[in-house]
Amino acid sequence: MKTFDTFIPPVNPEDFKKLYQPDATTKAEYDRIIGRVSARCVYIMIKFFEIQNCKLEWWDLDNEGGTEDSPGHFDPERYKDEITFVGEFEDFTRKWLNCPFSDSIPTKWIYEPFEDDLTRLFQEDQVAKAAHEENLRRDREQAKELKAQAVEHQKDIGKNKGKIIEGMRLKLSFDEYQALVAIKKKLTVEEIKSFFLS
Repeated sequence: MKTFDTFIPPVNPEDFKKLYQPDATTKAEYDRIIGRVSARCVYIMIKFFEIQNCKLEWWDLDNEGGTEDSPGHFDPERYKDEITFVGEFEDFTRKWLNCPFSDSIPTKWIYEPFEDDLTRLFQEDQVAKAAHEENLRRDREQAKELKAQAVEHQKDIGKNKGKIIEGMRLKLSFDEYQALVAIKKKLTVEEIKSFFLS
């Protein structure tokens, strides 16, 4: 897995706000801020996958044009609240029990530190996921045990069935017993009547 050791600090929040106030900045300053935002995006994405221990082949902002000649770029209006990305990477959502991300990250990570919060969120989720998996394992074991008990119960019923039937047979008169035997053998009504008339 790629690691990214070069720390790119958060963009100054006041500078970031200037992206939404084009009249308050020069083109050169705007381009400088966009350059810092782009560098921070690269840092964020690599750290995002690194913290989750996920494989990342490549990524780009989702406004990329589909070719290497047409990379994505930070669009302040499009990515006002969240930065949506595409790429080839391990499905990080499977590493979480309740993943707070899908294909986007909060835009505020550009101008705020995120590493500690993401690490804490991921670690807390891993503890919850481990507890959830333990509960599922325990539930499976309990279901297996209940099934085994049910099988044993059915065996006990089978063993006692003969005794129960014999006990019931002894309480029946001979004619009553013959009638039950006839019903069990699915005799016709005429055949059953013949038992009682003979």
